[in-house]
Amino acid sequence: MVLLLMQAVAVPIVVGLLGFWVLQRRMIEGAHLKVLAVLALDIALPCHVLVTLLDRFEPYAMPDWWNRPLWWAGSVLFFALLALPGRRLFPADVRREAGATLFYPNAVFLPMVIIMELFGRDSAYLTDLFLFTLFFSMFYFNTIGRFYAGTPGRLRLVNPVLAATLCGVLLKILRIDFIAPEFLRSGLRLVGAMAAPALLLLLGGNIFMDLTRPRDVFRRDTLLFVLLKNIVIPLAMLGILFVIRPAFAPALILMLHAAVPPLTSLPAMTERCGGQRAVVGRYMVAAFACSLITVPLFMIAFLRLYEVAVIE
Repeated sequence: MVLLLMQAVAVPIVVGLLGFWVLQRRMIEGAHLKVLAVLALDIALPCHVLVTLLDRFEPYAMPDWWNRPLWWAGSVLFFALLALPGRRLFPADVRREAGATLFYPNAVFLPMVIIMELFGRDSAYLTDLFLFTLFFSMFYFNTIGRFYAGTPGRLRLVNPVLAATLCGVLLKILRIDFIAPEFLRSGLRLVGAMAAPALLLLLGGNIFMDLTRPRDVFRRDTLLFVLLKNIVIPLAMLGILFVIRPAFAPALILMLHAAVPPLTSLPAMTERCGGQRAVVGRYMVAAFACSLITVPLFMIAFLRLYEVAVIE
């Protein structure tokens, strides 16, 4: 199980390193990452979300599906209670960046990749993940500015992933998903299959753009960030799950959100909001490097807590 979990975490890291290498060798320029971001976030990922819901979401066989967004709201409170006081441990000049990077987990695509590696590419837990994160993107884009300028910025209520999720949920609830024939679903699957590798290549490219001084990864505030993000937060979540024992599906996603590294779009959004992109970039590099060890350890503890086996 240890090797399988390390493999599940290593897969996104290896693909991310490929993206890093591609930019380092100047096979593509940094400006081209915007095109890859549109392909991954606005096209491939929404297609993957929609076809997964059409294929796997059965609301009348899953009567508690509606509580997944409520569990996400509880996780927001959890991260706020740890990230907002935790940022005060950092020097004043990086406090805003530390708070934002602790607060926003990698909500969708790293948990998506790990779930596919652990439970198979057709796992029903992917449906739980997309329902769980139904409102995450809208929340993220409308709150990230508060960490920097103190204002939410331009209101963004709808994004492609939210639209795809709502569309899939409504089609299944209204029992009219038959309007999406098999040839259309096959096309969505084909495009959606690009989501995970495209997002991971984008991640590696962004890390290359942000890591201007590799030795800064070993600064004291970076080590403090890794301690809080990679150890304290998942340990606190594991303790909460031990006490309240929710159903396995929401518990799995809660544990993944607590254990995985930060959201990969944070460096770009930090720069847009007037923060220090390089600080967030080195926090992310350190968190990703340590996650190769910390994520498997916490996931092993979690799976033993629930006595659940994974695909061998």
